[in-house]
Amino acid sequence: MTLVACAQNRPPASASVRMSRADVVGIRQAGMRVAEGDFMMIRLAAEKGADIRRFERPARSLAQWAAALPGMFPAGTGPGTANTRARVEIWSNRADFEQKAADFRAAVTRMADAAAANNMAEGARQWDAAWRSCNACHDSYRAQPANAPAAATSAPHRR
Repeated sequence: MTLVACAQNRPPASASVRMSRADVVGIRQAGMRVAEGDFMMIRLAAEKGADIRRFERPARSLAQWAAALPGMFPAGTGPGTANTRARVEIWSNRADFEQKAADFRAAVTRMADAAAANNMAEGARQWDAAWRSCNACHDSYRAQPANAPAAATSAPHRR
C-alpha cells in the first residue's frame, strides 16, 4: 500500500512505494496525534486571548486531515494489525464512518472560516461542534485500551 493510495482510497500504482499495513496504522496514529495537538493548541491559545485569525491555518489542516481520514483506514488495517484500536465497524458500517469524517471536516472548515472572519464567538461554537464530531467517531469506531480504567470511558475525549 502507498500513503497516497490509502489517502485516496484506491489501489496503489505498480510504480508506487509500498508500505506495510503496520506502517499505515502508524501513520494514521501519528496523524491523529498531530490533529489532537492542533485542536488543543487552538483551544488553549483562544483561552489565552490570542488573535483568532492565527487559527485559520491549523483549522484548515484539520479539514485536510478529515478529508484524508477514510482513506487512512484501508481494508486489512483493522483489529489485529499493529497496535490499532480501530474497531471492525469502520469497515462493516463504512457509510456511517465516512459521514462522521465528513461531519468533522465540515465543522473544522466552519471553524477556519470563523477564524478568517475574526469571529471568536463563532469560532468557539465551531470548535465545540468539531470536538463533538471528532468524539462521535471515536465513540463509535475506536476501542478503549485494554487496560483503561472504568472512568476513562466517560472522558470527554479519547485519542
